[in-house]
Amino acid sequence: MNPEVNYQIMQTRIDELHAAAAHHRQVKEAQKAPRAERRQRSFFARLRAA
Repeated sequence: MNPEVNYQIMQTRIDELHAAAAHHRQVKEAQKAPRAERRQRSFFARLRAA
């Protein structure tokens, strides 16, 4: 395979792994937070409350 293509594939995979790790950190932090802070309201519920 072309080395440039291999490099692009590796870069894409690294970006995916970084995004997955960031999401995992967010989930872990949310699990540690009190229940009220963990609750995420939908977009429409936030609009209705505003």
